[in-house]
Amino acid sequence: MAAETTIKPQTALPTKRIVSKAHLDAWLTSSTHSELVNFVEELNESVVGIKLSDEVVQSDVSLSPSPSRRWRAVRGLNQLHQ
Repeated sequence: MAAETTIKPQTALPTKRIVSKAHLDAWLTSSTHSELVNFVEELNESVVGIKLSDEVVQSDVSLSPSPSRRWRAVRGLNQLHQ
């Protein structure tokens, strides 16, 4: 049986990357921006009507170590500025 590999996200110190109108325009028209906004909207919609005191069931899929499409948006931030 092959050994399992673990994907560890790379971390970096936050750095201001949008420093001009051109940078802002590039960000606002990027697919990464759209994906990030969609992700935040989906998160918002998923908790409408749920109280902090409500019990939340976590599925096995949400515990999976494999990267999801939502992380593509986060990784895309780095690609946009390279």
